[in-house]
Amino acid sequence: MATEKRYYELDSLRGVAAMTVVFHHFLFILPSISDNEKAFWYFKYTPLHLFWAAHEAVIFFFLLSGFVLSLQFFGKKVHYSGFFIKRICRIYIPYLAAVTVAVICSQLFYSGHKPTLSIWFNSVWTEKPTLPLIANHLAFITDFHNGAFDPVLWSLVHEMRISLLFPLIIFLVIRFNWKTNVFLACLFSMAGMVLHYIAKFKFHYQADFFMTIHYIAMFIFGALLAKHRVELVQKYQSFSQRGRYSLVLFAIPLYLFGWIFQRTILPSNLGWFPDWIISAGVAVFIISAIGSDRINRVLLWPPIHFLGKTSYSVYLFHAIILFCLVHSLYATVPIIGIWMIGLVLTILISTASFKYVELPSIAAGRILSDISKKF
Repeated sequence: MATEKRYYELDSLRGVAAMTVVFHHFLFILPSISDNEKAFWYFKYTPLHLFWAAHEAVIFFFLLSGFVLSLQFFGKKVHYSGFFIKRICRIYIPYLAAVTVAVICSQLFYSGHKPTLSIWFNSVWTEKPTLPLIANHLAFITDFHNGAFDPVLWSLVHEMRISLLFPLIIFLVIRFNWKTNVFLACLFSMAGMVLHYIAKFKFHYQADFFMTIHYIAMFIFGALLAKHRVELVQKYQSFSQRGRYSLVLFAIPLYLFGWIFQRTILPSNLGWFPDWIISAGVAVFIISAIGSDRINRVLLWPPIHFLGKTSYSVYLFHAIILFCLVHSLYATVPIIGIWMIGLVLTILISTASFKYVELPSIAAGRILSDISKKF
């Protein structure tokens, strides 16, 4: 089994995926994009959706996390308390900074309902920061209205919950072969779906804990890719150049399955099954990124790689910035101008957050992890 290695190109992939989430939310303030399924169909139900595929990007994040987190467990003993401490510091401290900014901004900039903007846009910042809501945001992994102030936080709740369960996940991945693990991943996913529908339709209770069970599957898929990365890369590199390009092109409709096929051809009520298909597309992208020198060079181009390094802050802050700008400028500045200002501010603020919040959080996690190993 190969030893741990840092794949910097995967940071860049995360950055590219984060930017598609940014574009998605910038576009989703428009009713023609968010509320009218038939409008701009060529932009929604064709490969153009690749440039603003938000849910798909979250599945990408989950597989990347499963891949990267698992590397440290292959071939050496891991101190579990140290793993938990580093993971909590890495996710929770920047999250807490973003929540604080989001709550303050919601009180300073909210200017009321905007009837010409989307239902999605008008559903955010409408809730007061009550003590129970703030307490739930601080607790982080409870079942609460996590999109009240920053609509991207829902995925981080699942990420944190699954991170706390990750040693069990990696035990399964190491202990069993890939077929058994794929079966277990599908079993987790289906269990989550079944429990969700029972709770929703029988008990009228919607708990996103069941979604967490489903998303465990994506972490297993990512860890499996890491476990078998050497063989998979060798197989990928055995293809001709045309074969590699064809494989990547084939992965695009898999990645966009939920939009191009589920929303146009197949029954819409497929539960979370499309996430399995999306995961297959993501798997091809990951193996192509670490197996192709050409793709690797593109991903390690400094601007793209820097975007990858700051991707967590980009993800955390872009929606907050967008909402501040719209509530402040919508009456006087065209939407395209708000988008341009928002993009620049997202890059600048994310860079500052990376330097002054993320890096110190990572350093704190390492220090506390080293201390925990002494006990």
